[in-house]
Amino acid sequence: MYGVVTNESLLIQYEGAELPSYKVEVALKDTNTDTVLDEQDLNVSSSSDDKLVFAVGDLTNAVDDPPRLIIFDEPDDEVPDGKVALYVMNLRDTSSTASTYSISIDGTQVQSGLTQGALSSVIEVAESADVLITVTDNNTSQDCTITNFDWSVDDEWIVVFDKASLNQCYEPKAID
Repeated sequence: MYGVVTNESLLIQYEGAELPSYKVEVALKDTNTDTVLDEQDLNVSSSSDDKLVFAVGDLTNAVDDPPRLIIFDEPDDEVPDGKVALYVMNLRDTSSTASTYSISIDGTQVQSGLTQGALSSVIEVAESADVLITVTDNNTSQDCTITNFDWSVDDEWIVVFDKASLNQCYEPKAID
């Protein structure tokens, strides 16, 4: 699958009084067959119109968890000095009956009603903190403990919880 992990960026440069709108097609393709699994059109109309693009799904279980693109506007929340902005994306239990999830930080619920594949609201985390993130649905919960992590190297971070069968969360990634 193309697009699972990439450091590539699209840079559009324009000089003039008004930036025109650009249509950008984003496609998720099977690397073996070059078959398009999902595609979406984006309209980019300003230099601050940054997007986060995720390729998710399971080719071995495409009926219950089809490969697809999830695209968000890049968040840009301000947090107080000494803190960073943390966002959580939950991809757990894509084939379960759970429709919403809650997020807890160090045992305190900070958000409820998160749907599978949605990006959480901003969660403020101290730059020097060890953090226990828990995602809970109506049946189970999954913990992600982040220790000895240097949050201070960036202002905004994302943690992704993977499907329950893999039972993991990924190391925080900076949102640039």
